[in-house]
Amino acid sequence: ANPGPDIINFQISGIAPFTINLLSALPAVTDPVTIDATTQPEWLTSGTPVVELNGAAAGSSSVGLQLNSASNSVMGLAINRFSAQGIVLSGAANVIQGNFIGTDTTGTLARGNGSFGIWVQSSGNLIGGRKAINGNVISGGNDTGIFIYNTSSNVVQGNYIGISANGAGALGNNVNGITIDESSGNLIGGPSGARNFISGNGVSGVFLNGAATVQNVVQGNYIGTDISGGLVAGNANDGIIVSGAPSNTISGNVISGNGTNGVFLAGTGAVGNIVAGNFIGTDVTGKVALGNHSAGVIISAGSANLIGASNVISGNLADGIFLTGGAGGNLVQGNVIGLSAAGTNALPNGFEGVFISGASSNTIGGTVSTGRNVISGNAGNGIKILLATDVWNTVVGNYIGTDVSGTKAVPNAYAGVRVEARSNLIGGVTAGSGNVISGNGQEGIWLVGTNGSAVGNAVQGNFVGLDATGMNSLGNGNAGVAISDAAANQVGGITAGARNVISGNGNNGMFLIGASAVGNVIQGNYIGSDKTGSVALGNVQDGIVLQNVSSNQIGGSASGAGNLISGNNANGNDSGNNGITINGAAWNIIQGNRIGTDAGGAVGLGNSWDAIYMQNANSNQIGGAVAGAGNLLSANGREGIYLGGASRNVIQGNFIGTKADGTSALGNLLHGIDLDAGSTNNTIGGAAAGAGNHVAFAVTMAYDGVRVRTGSFNNLISGNSIFNNAYLGIYLGETN
Repeated sequence: ANPGPDIINFQISGIAPFTINLLSALPAVTDPVTIDATTQPEWLTSGTPVVELNGAAAGSSSVGLQLNSASNSVMGLAINRFSAQGIVLSGAANVIQGNFIGTDTTGTLARGNGSFGIWVQSSGNLIGGRKAINGNVISGGNDTGIFIYNTSSNVVQGNYIGISANGAGALGNNVNGITIDESSGNLIGGPSGARNFISGNGVSGVFLNGAATVQNVVQGNYIGTDISGGLVAGNANDGIIVSGAPSNTISGNVISGNGTNGVFLAGTGAVGNIVAGNFIGTDVTGKVALGNHSAGVIISAGSANLIGASNVISGNLADGIFLTGGAGGNLVQGNVIGLSAAGTNALPNGFEGVFISGASSNTIGGTVSTGRNVISGNAGNGIKILLATDVWNTVVGNYIGTDVSGTKAVPNAYAGVRVEARSNLIGGVTAGSGNVISGNGQEGIWLVGTNGSAVGNAVQGNFVGLDATGMNSLGNGNAGVAISDAAANQVGGITAGARNVISGNGNNGMFLIGASAVGNVIQGNYIGSDKTGSVALGNVQDGIVLQNVSSNQIGGSASGAGNLISGNNANGNDSGNNGITINGAAWNIIQGNRIGTDAGGAVGLGNSWDAIYMQNANSNQIGGAVAGAGNLLSANGREGIYLGGASRNVIQGNFIGTKADGTSALGNLLHGIDLDAGSTNNTIGGAAAGAGNHVAFAVTMAYDGVRVRTGSFNNLISGNSIFNNAYLGIYLGETN
């Protein structure tokens, strides 16, 4: 009745708590008022509300407090059981502090309002505050704790939303903890002291919805845990969902223990959001798993979002990060995924570290150290790219399977990177693009083709099976790089920046297998050495295996195309470990490689057995008559080239048992070329210029330059230079 600001103080006699049982709704506030229930003397003892507004009998559609004017304050009340909202803010710049909205005066019993706890329709309001006594408890079965609609610039800080006043357990709102709908520039939380506890709600913790929901900041909150940040009090669905809302920031929160995802960016309108510096799936220390029950972060259809830097996304029950639904142009950068916050110990996500299924043109990592993700310790693959339509994704500059230093193995249980898709890039040719993909339980990189998928991918500039220095072994459990029924992929390239170093792995350096594995090009890599190409860090078995494949190219005649394939089986296990094994494979081209020497071609760095081993292999070309096509096959533990039941192969222009100069001997320990029984119709050399092989041998051992064993016939051996052999230049078995 009196124009201008008024103050309502409390001094109710009797025994607390004091309940005001309303028989009808209170009138709307149309002039500034301070309603301060902290003036009730008993509040000074309890520090919690002792005055309760009970709207159970106030009638349908009744609101607890309808604030239509600006600059009102409401402090220290319990507001519950109204059929509509607990508080409606229609005027601007109101302050709501220290209230229990939707609970009894103890803050432990649910007394929910029928609609929202607080409905914000105006701007510039403060709900809670940085001091402990400022925070509201907004819990106990309200529809939504706080609903901010079609407005801007509100601040929500220090509140308990969906948990009890003691912070120990869920006392959820029925839907979301906080909804921001078509509203901008609101702050939920903030730096130290401003944290909200948003947990235990029936749907999501925070829901940002609509194209006009922009430039909101959700910062520093605990979402899905108790107030210690160490125990689960999960929201039933997502911790935070951003539905069709652009350009919001989610930073510095603990988002763990929720029923589905930690953060869900949904819809084509979810563009340009930033998710940075959060612990997603862990406790507040980043050491203990409090996993969200699905993915840590999921982007479905959203684009141009930034996930990073410095998120810890670990301990979730499904994937760390899942990109799907046409998500494109997103950047995942600078995160720890599957490890503790220190980046030293595994804290696995239950499936993949990063899973791309139905998403294109995304970038995982970056070319500078701050852009690097460490993706290790996960129960599935480090990164999996699944669908044939998942194209033009880039995986660059990451540590995958190691700790944060890149020197200790923290394995992903399966492959470091598994690709079943087309036209993706793993690494790159520019400085800093290469990944360290080492220490994983299975393959380092596995290209897996199904029904024409895994085509046209490029693998370049990576350390696969080495630590981040490129000087020490840190092998993957199986092959370094595997290509299974995958076609037309490029591994390496003719420039130094494209070189992969694939060494120290527990199986082969590379294998290609399956009838659909055709048209792959393997060039310029170091396989079995350190990054300098001078020290053996051998793969435990063969350098490269071609099995039941056709029409692939290993090396080439162009400068830089040849691979260095040396030092394999450096542990000395005499079990048949070759530079290249060709088994049941046809029409493959092996050119320009150095197999058994260092990168300079003058020092032995031999593979334990043959430089090239061919079994039931037909119509392959080893070398060639043109300049640069010949391979250097020297200093290996057995043959330079072994053919067992191999037919119609062409072997030309190679240097076998020499240094790169072609004149100085650097012998293989047995024969230069060995044609075993059943090897027929092969061409060794030829009349054309450059077709002849140069076959030499160290004089300390008594073996042949070319040996043709019994049962091998119709082979053409011509135009070769066979010299310096301790026994015979050419030996023909009894039946030839």
